[in-house]
Amino acid sequence: MILFDIYVNQNQKLFLDSANVLESLVKQDSKTAIIHRLLGDMYVYLGMIAEAKRQYYQALELAKSANNLEEIAASQSGLGHISVVNQDLQEAKSLLLQAKENYTLSGKISDAELVEQWLLTID
Repeated sequence: MILFDIYVNQNQKLFLDSANVLESLVKQDSKTAIIHRLLGDMYVYLGMIAEAKRQYYQALELAKSANNLEEIAASQSGLGHISVVNQDLQEAKSLLLQAKENYTLSGKISDAELVEQWLLTID
């Protein structure tokens, strides 16, 4: 148990450090979708759901303006995850179906298949 606690605490510190670095990039007025999406991922891990949702929406907007299908899909997957956490399964399914389609269009078939498996678990 002690080793498990040490591992969890070390990982949480790494996520906090990563979030701090990404936050500083965002404060520098980053217009890069991946930075906002990764910050959203960090916030989800840290349980900061509202902050994660804001970052995913910012990432989605930036990815759409750059026509970056992979980041659009990743942002939609993140938002789908938040919808599952918030028990809005209809919204989750909609977002994950869009993510699956965008992963497929971007050529990321393995990611599309992972999203498909996730969809099966929330049906």
